[in-house]
Amino acid sequence: MGQYIYLERMDIRHDHQNILLTHHVKKRLKDLSEIQGVERIKTYLTTDKSSPKYLTLYEIATPKVLDSPSWLAIEEHRQWSALLQTYSMNNSNIILKWVGSAQNLLLNTGYLHFAMADVESFKESTFNQLYDSQHSPFMCTLPEVQQCSRYLALADIRPKYTAIYEINDPNIPNTVKWQEAADKGEWKSVIRPYTFNRHFVTYTEMTIQ
Repeated sequence: MGQYIYLERMDIRHDHQNILLTHHVKKRLKDLSEIQGVERIKTYLTTDKSSPKYLTLYEIATPKVLDSPSWLAIEEHRQWSALLQTYSMNNSNIILKWVGSAQNLLLNTGYLHFAMADVESFKESTFNQLYDSQHSPFMCTLPEVQQCSRYLALADIRPKYTAIYEINDPNIPNTVKWQEAADKGEWKSVIRPYTFNRHFVTYTEMTIQ
């Protein structure tokens, strides 16, 4: 478990949110969860206006799952492409491969904080080494942070790197102690100046009745 994740993000027309969410979560995701190679599925939402509101996270054994006859048959049966074209916007789908820190997501903290970034190529090796040896461990000293898992986009999509912090308080990324932890070690001086396309967003786990 934990080698690959697939993220689907989207906004939904406000007058059709209940219809699409009911179809998506109760029907489509139930069907997809039964496919061999789909390990876990979780749904989230954010209030951050700079990111798509809805997120579905799939843990998958291999990216080939997404092109399997079983997956494609469900998408066709549920008329998912037509629904997306009619009711959704700002769609963003990405396959990520685990590259460092905690390999297996917990998915039980209620909140995920995404820290996405690119790094200049000559610093990439140091970026990966310091993230796992210093930056992630310092962040995980905060009691609100359960763990951090790092991923790399398989396609040529920017930002290239995504770190997922599993947190039990959605406000912790906005605190002074979060920033203090982020500034510890060599990260602030050796790596941060060479990162770009940085984007941060916190998602809350959804429950649909």
